[in-house]
Amino acid sequence: MIINWREVTGATFYNGGWVKAVTTVDKSKSNGYCFEGDFIQGATDGLTDVGDGLYIVCDVQGSRKHHRKHYAIYEVQGDEVTQALDWVQGRDWALQIRDRVAELLAETVQPAELAADELALLGQLKTLAPERLAAVIAALKA
Repeated sequence: MIINWREVTGATFYNGGWVKAVTTVDKSKSNGYCFEGDFIQGATDGLTDVGDGLYIVCDVQGSRKHHRKHYAIYEVQGDEVTQALDWVQGRDWALQIRDRVAELLAETVQPAELAADELALLGQLKTLAPERLAAVIAALKA
């Protein structure tokens, strides 16, 4: 889908900002590096072609000397763009949205795409405490 992020989000991007596709969330990290995915080149300049998924939008507001960064999550599905999480700000912005973004990503996986044994494994993983799930994911990446 071709999107003008300024029009869709209402962000000005006057003092900077960015848009990033989120593919996975690493819950072992507490800053912006917990969101894995690619930055969308040219997203703050005009039209960009993006696929379905979740996107973090960062808009820098205020003056250049006294600026504030605002972050929101948008979801692209087919021809629709919706705001999945409202704007947040602060040094802890990633922690404010990290767990909810992980939940949204988990919801986007269609059960029809998974085999029976994968669905059973998914059910087991959902019962784990977040820190245990993070340990399992870390072990898989090793």
